[in-house]
Amino acid sequence: MYDSFLLEFIVRQAAYYGFAVIDAGQTSEEVFAQWLAFAADAQGENFRDAVEIERGGGQVIAVWAAASKDGATTVAINTAIALAAGSKLKVGLIDANLRNPEIRSSLNLAGAGPNHFRLRSKLQTHSLHPEELAAACTTYRNMPRLHIMSGSPRRDTAPDMTPEMITHLLDVSRQAFDITIIDLNAYPDNAATICTVRGADQRWLVCQNNYASYKTSWGEWYECYWKYCGLSPSDISLILNRTIAGEKPERIAEQLRMPLLAAIPNVEGGLGFRSVHEGVPLYFQDQATAFVEAIGQLAVGVAGDRTMEAGEMAGLQRKSGWLSRLTGLFA
Repeated sequence: MYDSFLLEFIVRQAAYYGFAVIDAGQTSEEVFAQWLAFAADAQGENFRDAVEIERGGGQVIAVWAAASKDGATTVAINTAIALAAGSKLKVGLIDANLRNPEIRSSLNLAGAGPNHFRLRSKLQTHSLHPEELAAACTTYRNMPRLHIMSGSPRRDTAPDMTPEMITHLLDVSRQAFDITIIDLNAYPDNAATICTVRGADQRWLVCQNNYASYKTSWGEWYECYWKYCGLSPSDISLILNRTIAGEKPERIAEQLRMPLLAAIPNVEGGLGFRSVHEGVPLYFQDQATAFVEAIGQLAVGVAGDRTMEAGEMAGLQRKSGWLSRLTGLFA
């Protein structure tokens, strides 16, 4: 599943001999469903479209970056906070970046706390219930709608997560929360990243207006892996992060052949770095008004007509800068 050289060899041989190839990164059940659809298709060309996956309940949003430090975690955290603060939705924020989990430190959550490593036996046996997932999450500030599942401190166990375990986690998340935002590693070398991206209802790729990010890094990752998972660029929404005035995000989206979901403005003066270092999200920073507005628009697009009325939001207004930093530092 993770050997891109072998995948390329298989695809080239299949093209030469006229074989059909089932997409990589699937569970055993999904592979079997595609095989049955292929066997039932006399032409052998439309079997992928014939496989319909029923996904009831809430939506799952996969968020990952084209390159390291493009800001996917920042986008995931602040969007989840905006949704929890400004809507009636029950929001889950899951750190599935198994190799480099950052949500706990970015929010300055005290101690090790709950993390999904403790749920792995339930995931292995497909016995995790929605209420168990919600109960294992951490609450944050005065936001009862926000449920945070931190990443595991055992980074060496990232390869232990199987496609079936991730699929079970996504299914349970849809039952437990209205919206689940999952922060992922940029590298498709583990089931958490690959199977979450494949199985998500929305896929958000976070890039910077930097050739090494959106062109080189993403282009190479797509060509050497993601295309073998049956994903096309149009299946992914682009979020251009740290934009500045005068840039044209639409041009980058057009080059990547992706729909442009959002352009998030850059925050100046090192505020973004201090925000992560102090554990106070930019959503609570008075100097990040433009950033907060862009994140708010992104959240509204997800929540739709389930946003709160102005009166309902009165008790959830952002705190002043110094108070946010104080409460963040002391959790």
